[in-house]
Amino acid sequence: EINAKDKNLEMTVDIDDDVPDIVISDSVRLKQVLINILSNSIKFTKKGSVKLIVTCENKTENNCNILFKIIDTGIGVSHDIAEKIFDYFSDSENDYFSENDGIGIGLSISRLIVNLLKGKIWIENNDEAESGTIMNVKIKFNIFNTNIDENVIKDYFYNNKMLSLNNDIKGRINTIKIFS
Repeated sequence: EINAKDKNLEMTVDIDDDVPDIVISDSVRLKQVLINILSNSIKFTKKGSVKLIVTCENKTENNCNILFKIIDTGIGVSHDIAEKIFDYFSDSENDYFSENDGIGIGLSISRLIVNLLKGKIWIENNDEAESGTIMNVKIKFNIFNTNIDENVIKDYFYNNKMLSLNNDIKGRINTIKIFS
């Protein structure tokens, strides 16, 4: 397994203040998608950086579209490959991907998961850097309303896993207190 520190890559995470503290979703599958995309970004970036930016769009009281943007300064992806990159074993037709263990079925599985979560996944070139890619994952999440009685919250999440995205340490502590 490759990690950014071993390759001397700058790894940053930027979560917009408008992103809700708690959303309702399949955290295991969401984590699987994000780890897969981040791993690919690290694998195909020889120098520079990998950045995860999380923003919220069209927020209402009950839901919002969360956009996960993974930006790297890696090898980039041609338009031809970008069209096939979510197909099973699409790397078999490209020498660079084959030489570097390829992308295999990881992005295909990620697309299936994102589709099951009623979201969208797409890739674009990183025009701000000399090379690199931007992987986008947008999913509409229900926002967990923290005004609900604490006992109802604990009953709802008992024996379930949760992913909490929060830049604010105070917000993380409050989330832990609620669910402990």
